[in-house]
Amino acid sequence: MATRKSGAATELVGTWLWGNGITAVVQPDFTISGGLLKGAWRKAGTNWIIEWPLVDSITLSADGQNLQVKNQFGSVTAKRDMSCQKK
Repeated sequence: MATRKSGAATELVGTWLWGNGITAVVQPDFTISGGLLKGAWRKAGTNWIIEWPLVDSITLSADGQNLQVKNQFGSVTAKRDMSCQKK
């Protein structure tokens, strides 16, 4: 759920406070920004569709035991837990 902070009551364009605490700004040029994300919006009938491009770059180590993940939020690593392997 989101609460309007500015803009016309019948349009999506304006500033919105989303339920997760992020303020999203919807521009008339069909762009939207919220926190670190930038996306696009369009109208589809009586609905609006917002697309947030999330781009992950994932690298698997040569031994297949570790992942290195990077995206617009930063980076993380993951290590295989051998106790979880399928039997």
